Amino acid sequence: DDARYEPHCLRALRLGFNGISAVGAHSLSEALNAAVRAARLSLGDDAARDAPCVRELDLACNSIGPDGAKTLAKALDGLEELDLGNNGIGDGGIKWLAKALKENTTLRKLIVSGNNVTAEGTFWVAESLSTNQDLRHLDLGSNEIGDAGAKDIAEDLRDNTGLHSLILRRNGIGDEGALELCNALDPIAGDMHQKTNAYLTELSLRGNRISDKAAIEVKRRVGLRMDVELQQRY
Repeated sequence: DDARYEPHCLRALRLGFNGISAVGAHSLSEALNAAVRAARLSLGDDAARDAPCVRELDLACNSIGPDGAKTLAKALDGLEELDLGNNGIGDGGIKWLAKALKENTTLRKLIVSGNNVTAEGTFWVAESLSTNQDLRHLDLGSNEIGDAGAKDIAEDLRDNTGLHSLILRRNGIGDEGALELCNALDPIAGDMHQKTNAYLTELSLRGNRISDKAAIEVKRRVGLRMDVELQQRY
């Protein structure tokens, strides 16, 4: 029963700043999947969803790379929070995580900041947002998605009803990307039939390359839903 199973499980596993490589990520993935299998065997599929297995996994500032991200993408079932910030996963790694998100229903918070993700990888993330309605917080800060990546996200945000917080700080996003994101939250004047996202309450664009003029327009249209303060100036 639950009482017998509970002592053998951790709720949170924090392993940041430990030099963990793809090999270590593979071992963690196997352990996480084994725990889920054990819960299902002991409790049954329905009860296993609430079993006290690992829910929070913090691997920030390690070196798992794209291969490590790929293997961890196979172990998202049951996780609610995953921090892979500053792990060098790149576009290759984010692609596998995004594909896993399409079918995952448990993850609520994903941090992939500082991972050299460009517009190429952002395409896959954006695509997952159109189908995954369970993720609540996504941090893509300090990457290199640019206007192209911002536009892809804006397009698929229109079909998302689950995400509450999206962090896109320090991504080289300019006026074009910022205004497309604004359009995804607020209908363009004269086009009230355009689909928009009414569920996202925080979209942070601090530290990008948005002009004062565009920032004023964003604030006028969506107010505090988008944070466009403290832009970089060159």
